[in-house]
Amino acid sequence: MISESHPERSVWRNGPFVRLWTAQAISQTAQNAIWYGLLVLVEQISHSTTQLSITILSVVVPAILFGVPAGVYVDRWDKRAVLIATNLVRCFVVASYVLLQGTLALLYVVSFFFSVVSQFFGPAELAMIPAVVGRRKLMEATSLFHLTFTVSQAVGLVFVGPLIVKLFGTQTFFLLAAALYGVCTVLVWALPRQPGEAPPDQGKRAVVEVVSQVREVLDLVLVDRTMLWSMVYWTVGVGITLMVAMVAPRFVVDVLGIAPEDAVFIVGPAFLGTVLAAALLSRSRSIGTWGDRQRLIRRGLIVVAAALTAIAALPVVARTMGLLRPQGVAVDTMTQADVVVAAGIMLATFVGGLGFTALMVGSQTSLQDRAPPEARGRVFAVQLMLGSLCSAVPLVFFGGIADLVGVGRVMFVLAGIVLVISLIGRRFAPTEG
Repeated sequence: MISESHPERSVWRNGPFVRLWTAQAISQTAQNAIWYGLLVLVEQISHSTTQLSITILSVVVPAILFGVPAGVYVDRWDKRAVLIATNLVRCFVVASYVLLQGTLALLYVVSFFFSVVSQFFGPAELAMIPAVVGRRKLMEATSLFHLTFTVSQAVGLVFVGPLIVKLFGTQTFFLLAAALYGVCTVLVWALPRQPGEAPPDQGKRAVVEVVSQVREVLDLVLVDRTMLWSMVYWTVGVGITLMVAMVAPRFVVDVLGIAPEDAVFIVGPAFLGTVLAAALLSRSRSIGTWGDRQRLIRRGLIVVAAALTAIAALPVVARTMGLLRPQGVAVDTMTQADVVVAAGIMLATFVGGLGFTALMVGSQTSLQDRAPPEARGRVFAVQLMLGSLCSAVPLVFFGGIADLVGVGRVMFVLAGIVLVISLIGRRFAPTEG
């Protein structure tokens, strides 16, 4: 039952909502920052793109296996208890990274467990919203949570994570991240209880419901090509994020000759591009209809492809002209050529952030618009699962290829794939909803 206790109160004057939203913003940002910290740590230990891809898979696979089932089980439990437990467990798990540095196998196991626990936080958080805001404010609150979820990915992965690792090192970084989960535990402790309903045959019913949800969503997208292409584009965006995150530490070490923790200077501008694009699109009417969204998405893909091409090509051109030292040689003192190349790459990542936001906002807006209200939660749960599933194989493939042929060439290939997807969408995606 949705609460009506504060139907007219602004969500920002609603104490329980503010605590829940703050816990979401902190925990999601910390989670994405932790993924970056792990990548830097694994790069320092292994100097292998293959090991970086395994690291990301240890995070992605739990979303495939447990994402939808977690949502089903959360419906049967007290959401407040789930929020407390997930934040408290993650606090101790993240702190354990400090003790496990240097042991890759244990890092993978702990990362897998951390990701499993995180699958239960999101559904419990979203299910708690109606209990704290009431029906009249539900749309406003839900939209704010979706926006925060999207922004936290960019903030954590390309800004907070790189910045803290650079300033304090990985050990202090993980301790700070653990402390943030402790803060989140305190925030959600004061929320109201929201018990679920657990039938006697809970396990059997949950499995049946998971299969039913996936089947229902597949039936919906098979009859609605607009929804299908929205899911395809969103999945492409997720894949781009994961693959760029995987190769970024290796790229700055091998291609640019700088330390992996200095990647903040290279990828940081992408965060600025993301924020600027989000601000512009929030004031724009360019995502009002599917035809407009389709153009926005395709242009976003082209911009991302151009940015990736520039990032990969600038060092190659500079070395061909004899301006840069050989690839793989560490930089002690940056020359004028190093600064120019780095500035060019930073500009390209900024532009890439603009294109990526256009891609993700266009596809997410279209999917929200086309999905039936009564099935919207299931559509997004299955979308997140499919996005992780479709990214898993490319992660392994590109990680191994990068070790064999070099991360720069892989960036060229990734740019080509993004461009081809844009052209395919232009040919086969519906022109209107």
